[in-house]
Amino acid sequence: MNQTLILLVTLPAIGAGIGWFTNFLAVKMIFRPRRRLNLLGIAVQGLLPKRRTDFAASIADTIEQELISHDDIAKILADQEYQDQFLQFVDKHAQKFITRKLDDLNPLILAFLPLDFATKIKQGLVKELRGVLPELIDSVTGQLEGKLDFRKIVHDRVEAFEIEKLEAIVFRIAKKELRYIEVLGGVLGFVIGLVQFGIVTLTQ
Repeated sequence: MNQTLILLVTLPAIGAGIGWFTNFLAVKMIFRPRRRLNLLGIAVQGLLPKRRTDFAASIADTIEQELISHDDIAKILADQEYQDQFLQFVDKHAQKFITRKLDDLNPLILAFLPLDFATKIKQGLVKELRGVLPELIDSVTGQLEGKLDFRKIVHDRVEAFEIEKLEAIVFRIAKKELRYIEVLGGVLGFVIGLVQFGIVTLTQ
């Protein structure tokens, strides 16, 4: 009876301990060890430190393909509402700029200019800009496409991101889920221990 009771206690307890520890170790090995270690001839390194380059490339590809691209910027710039807001901005500041420059002119010159000279200059500038704006936008987007490589920027920044900071962010966001994985390992180990106890009892 005592032996049976000892088995009933120890087998599930050992199973729970082993299950919790293995899952705890698996979670930690996502990030650690950060540097490659040789243990008995076996190279050991955390998953993310080891696959950092692949991880960065995968994130960069996802962002470029699914989140933002040069086409997205081109659509924003080509949007009529955006262009109208841009022209309103030019209209507002062009008037102030031209008026300020006219104030710097000799009063004798100003005397020969019509009172609405600044307004006419501003209206002509805005009208001209409205006509060339589509071509200007095409030029800007073309230059951005040639010089702004979203994939490379994201890839380089993710790859240069400190593993310590990345680990802290992941554990802060997924703390409950990672703890659940550890606890689940203990629960499964406990159940396996009970099954082992049942097998041992039946075979005695």
